[in-house]
Amino acid sequence: MKTFKNIVVATDFSDASRIAYHYAHRLASRFQASLKVVHAYQVFVNPSRPELNEYTPSIAELQTLNEQRMSDFIHETEEVLGSDTIVVSHVPVTTEVKMGFTPDVLIEISKDPSVDLLVLGTSGEKKWFDRLLGSVAVEVSQSAQCPVLLVPQKADFQGIHNILYAASDDSAKPKTVRIAVDWAKYFMACLHFVHINVEPKDELTEPMRFFFRNYINEYAPDLPHDVASVTSKSVMAGIWNYAHKHNMDLVVVVSHHRGFWESFNHHSVSKDLSLHTRLPILYLYSDVKNHPPN
Repeated sequence: MKTFKNIVVATDFSDASRIAYHYAHRLASRFQASLKVVHAYQVFVNPSRPELNEYTPSIAELQTLNEQRMSDFIHETEEVLGSDTIVVSHVPVTTEVKMGFTPDVLIEISKDPSVDLLVLGTSGEKKWFDRLLGSVAVEVSQSAQCPVLLVPQKADFQGIHNILYAASDDSAKPKTVRIAVDWAKYFMACLHFVHINVEPKDELTEPMRFFFRNYINEYAPDLPHDVASVTSKSVMAGIWNYAHKHNMDLVVVVSHHRGFWESFNHHSVSKDLSLHTRLPILYLYSDVKNHPPN
């Protein structure tokens, strides 16, 4: 069974990233995994006002400042975890503070084959700053080279009992279904393969239905599961309605990576989900060589 042993969680020291850290810590505890907390910062220089640059802290000063902020962040969040009534086993936690543009830093980290999961917090799209935070989550989730878990601000890890796997042509692949099946087996959860019909031509095909049922029957015959087809005005609405009705704890979405201009001009379902998520979303990509494993 594939489990995630090396988990990386990003932080900008906000409330959203604090929730993501809490979730990742509990997930690491269940997986008996190690947890690395990463923060990226930038150096801002004003070329039109060079006289102001002498007042800008040096890189060494910024590094020290952000390392102290990281230390404070870990200390504060560990205190909260320690006061929780839920028993959390010891999780090895390391930290890394790097200079760079946050999405670039996280995407580069995701290329490391030893990184099994990248966790980010997202606060939705209510305010301008929230949109900025959300854009980082969207960019990383669409470009990372390892599975990415987006954790909404109100998420609270209480175990995983029901998993929604968005069924599509992209997701009907053995190596991505394997990840969802392993998570379901590990957490003893029910796995729901859910296909959303927006137009008549989008209906769940018999070959696709057969693939999901056959995979379960062959590799996890005792796993509780369902294959459902839901008609909705949009993919996002269909996913959330099903998730609410059946008490889902996790949504799994599989897609292909797209280039910048294709993503920019494409009405992305994954972008809508990222910015308006109500549940943790696990993103898997079927065209990544290292992750998920073959």
